[in-house]
Amino acid sequence: MGNRREAVCSKLPLIFGGLLFLFFSANPLASLAQKDSLHVKPSAPDEGAWLYDSLYKKSRKSLLGRTLYDLLFMDPDHGTSGVDSLKTERNVEVFLPYKGFRIRNVRIKSIDLFGQTVYDTTMRKIPGIERVANSIHVNTRHFVIRENLLFKPGQTVNPVLLGNNERLLRRLSYVRDARIVLRPVPGQMMEVDAEVIVQDVWSLSVGARFSNAQSWALSFNHRNILGIGQALDSDINADLNENQKWGYQGVYQVSNIRGSFVDMQLEYATRYDRLIYSAEFKRPYTIPEIKTIGGVNWANARLVQDVYPFDSLYDNLSYHKVDVRVWGGRVFNFKGSQNENKAQLVVSGSYSNENFLRRPFAPNQDSLYFFWDKQRALLRLYVNKQNYYKNNFIFDFGTTEDIPYGFGVGATLGKEFSEFGDRWYTEIDVAKSFYSKKNGYLYLRTGFSTFWNGSKMEQGEWRVSASAFSKYFKLGRFGLRNFANLDHLVGLRRFPLEKLELSSLYNLGGLGEDENSYGTRRFRAGGTSQLYTPWGFLGFRVAFFAFAELGSVSDGGRLFSNGNSIFAGFGGGVNVGNERFVISNFQIRFGFYPIVPPGASMTNFQVTGGGNFGFGSFTDIEPGVTSFR
Repeated sequence: MGNRREAVCSKLPLIFGGLLFLFFSANPLASLAQKDSLHVKPSAPDEGAWLYDSLYKKSRKSLLGRTLYDLLFMDPDHGTSGVDSLKTERNVEVFLPYKGFRIRNVRIKSIDLFGQTVYDTTMRKIPGIERVANSIHVNTRHFVIRENLLFKPGQTVNPVLLGNNERLLRRLSYVRDARIVLRPVPGQMMEVDAEVIVQDVWSLSVGARFSNAQSWALSFNHRNILGIGQALDSDINADLNENQKWGYQGVYQVSNIRGSFVDMQLEYATRYDRLIYSAEFKRPYTIPEIKTIGGVNWANARLVQDVYPFDSLYDNLSYHKVDVRVWGGRVFNFKGSQNENKAQLVVSGSYSNENFLRRPFAPNQDSLYFFWDKQRALLRLYVNKQNYYKNNFIFDFGTTEDIPYGFGVGATLGKEFSEFGDRWYTEIDVAKSFYSKKNGYLYLRTGFSTFWNGSKMEQGEWRVSASAFSKYFKLGRFGLRNFANLDHLVGLRRFPLEKLELSSLYNLGGLGEDENSYGTRRFRAGGTSQLYTPWGFLGFRVAFFAFAELGSVSDGGRLFSNGNSIFAGFGGGVNVGNERFVISNFQIRFGFYPIVPPGASMTNFQVTGGGNFGFGSFTDIEPGVTSFR
């Protein structure tokens, strides 16, 4: 019986890979689907439209009917999703016809949270509760938006800069969507007016977490205080069985201080297991136009936590440390086309110091690396080229999403100075993405890093990862998109207590500290098919999904060769999203795992925020040591 189980487990990657291939290349629903709805212009009503039109007409006959329809369905003529209003195109395309035109005026237009989109600012009829939300929400002040603009009146139109500026605005945590529109000036040759259309998110949120009657927390978050783009996240904690029964954690953030593109974050936390003071100032590499980057971070932390989760000897360890990190860099352009972002070379360096003022154990040369006092000096060279397509209905429910495509190649060299001697550090990483309107998106990344103790390699790792999503299939008023991801991480000459955890990938209970659930090599793969529906309630959208996933860890042996180190399962659930809110979506997920380590539950139920993996990145320019996790 054991041999049969091992044989089945060894074939799992091949079986799963075949299913994913069929999943993307021969989706049974694809034959029913129309072309990608996001690169065609609005077409005639779909075949199922008659049902919704009939419901709409009948709902108009009574107050109750109108109320229920407005709550449950999106207006067929003025839907907030923008399914057919946004073509899949490079983010510079819309500006190219006006290249070289003079910008006469720049006007900022803030639209309401509900009833409008940046692609259709005509106010549609909305329920009363949405009208109330519109009336009490404070829109982002225009001076804050102007501080995030890269152009001004009198300048000429640069399509690449405007495309990057749109993306910069959409990255702001308090902005739901943004669009820049150029309009020719009547009677004037080569002159345009620029209109910046911005839609906020609902910036205030509250939440609660309950472990039991003796341990709970309340959270209050405001992402746009008084409309000036500043944020405050606060948690009030109750731990009534501890000596310190009440706690507080607050994080205050300011983005783009006075138009400098410098961000600030301050944190203070006090509760029974932590006392933290930290401050960070950072000018990140967000758009190619920013040539000087850098930051400084300071943190003073007294913590009690489990440092090595698979060994109870290292549970609830108390320590006190101070971290200081300073880094900076410069961006250089290569020659290239004027109609897209050029390839760039980023040269950056960093210095960091981790100093323990109190630690529970005296570390040694090949163990308890977490508690080493150490300093690092690192130099990083990074060459990248990154441009963007605009699309929607990928990870969100209709807002504009910027899809990166390009490449990145990086190398890091540096030295670590510790109480146990000095070691060199090297790292190399390569990333590449592909996107087509016909097939979808694929992101590939691999990297290798290690310390060198003389000629001996220590704490090395090699990682290969991939993520993909299909094009958007339109099925009447529904939409379908498929997702897949893969990650393989191999530890090379890691220290004895440095292990990868498998159960954290699935949040399955019952594993305890089973050594078979930890190792120095880990593989994970998963696929999801998501069905977007036309149903809505108070601005919330609903999407159903089905998934399958598998994973394995090994501590030196072959992956999938030991039944105790394998998960494999499938399931489904629902994503509920509303991009008008700070916490834009949550997920209800149920999974069944027929193959799990002994003692682990075969079922899993979760309610979480978010869901999918997100886009790959070509902006890994900060020097640092990779985290083995």
